[in-house]
Amino acid sequence: CVKIAFPIDNALLRMRLGSDDDPEDPKNCRLKFSRLYYAFVYVEGPAGCKWDCNGTLSGPVPVQVVVGRSNTFGTLPFQAAPLTSSGVSVAFKPRLRGYGWAMIVHEEQAASITNEKVQAGAGALGASVCSWISSPLESDKRELWVLSNCMLKPGERYFVFVYISGIASHPDGD
Repeated sequence: CVKIAFPIDNALLRMRLGSDDDPEDPKNCRLKFSRLYYAFVYVEGPAGCKWDCNGTLSGPVPVQVVVGRSNTFGTLPFQAAPLTSSGVSVAFKPRLRGYGWAMIVHEEQAASITNEKVQAGAGALGASVCSWISSPLESDKRELWVLSNCMLKPGERYFVFVYISGIASHPDGD
């Protein structure tokens, strides 16, 4: 994982080195969450330097890859059409490319729902068309998902859960 030769001028430099969530990372860093790495920085004089051009190599700089979220919502999920006994339409916008899952549960189940349960569709109402399982998402593109054949009963309360992750489908999204 290397960043090569770019000018800096009295500035704080921040660089994205990569992650295990992006196999198309041009630097191929493949950094893993919760691991400690060491970075080294080599600095030399300006291009075209004529004298005393030897650079300096830093000592090891510890870099901790913190557990973060592999994806988040740019626009939070919202009900995009009136609720019917068949189901509901949900719209949202993910910030990054990845995968998404959605399901409807009865009110009593809502407190026990986790990211992993949404990914597995555990406890989802209705047939398979009443949930979305591992559906591809594009960066910053509005999604409109229709959950149908859910067999909802009038007067009862339901909750819709939408979970999104990065392209590696980690249980660390939003």
